[in-house]
Amino acid sequence: MASSIPLNEEGAPVVSPMVQVKDPSRIKQPGRTKDHPVYAKEAKPWGDPPYPYRSKHASIELHYLYRTVLRLGKGNYANLGTFRGSTASAIAHGVKDVGGGQVYTVDLHNVNGAFGVSKLVDVFKDRGLYDYVSFCKGYTHEWAKKLAHLKFKFIFIDADHHYESCKQDFLLWNPLLEPGGEIAFHDVDINTVDKVINEELDNWEFVDHIFKIKSFRRK
Repeated sequence: MASSIPLNEEGAPVVSPMVQVKDPSRIKQPGRTKDHPVYAKEAKPWGDPPYPYRSKHASIELHYLYRTVLRLGKGNYANLGTFRGSTASAIAHGVKDVGGGQVYTVDLHNVNGAFGVSKLVDVFKDRGLYDYVSFCKGYTHEWAKKLAHLKFKFIFIDADHHYESCKQDFLLWNPLLEPGGEIAFHDVDINTVDKVINEELDNWEFVDHIFKIKSFRRK
């Protein structure tokens, strides 16, 4: 695949023949942390969200991202798709608690309902997370090139969900994983994301399926 595809101002492909369709059977329950036999008993520092609105992510997904950092340890983490900052916040809490690292969170910040960088900076400072986060404004394929000198413990793909964009994110970002690193997809209930997983992850080790997240490790 080419390093970039024609995108509109919101980061979606100008032409995408595959219509996005959701399949609820691809969602693994439970969706709430309090309904998980292990997660419910654990501390949840991410529970104070970096905005006064409800997150678009299930609580169990945010806790999984936080736990992933505790498991993988210090290092660089990539979050593709910032929106209002809930996933970046959960990952940053993990980085803070393991004692070091950086979250590179990428977004155009121009989709309806998304927060701008200045507002995110303020709320992340307020929660003591700013030093652990780098806000990368722009397209995900552009930042894959800009950050190619780094290696990542974990990459979370949750930007544009069209088939072409999702596949491009995987192809451009997975080479940036360090040995033993993991990559995860959000909204696996959408057929376009599921198609990318089925096409590209055969030679990867399945790690976990938490609500709408599936994660993998290179074999």
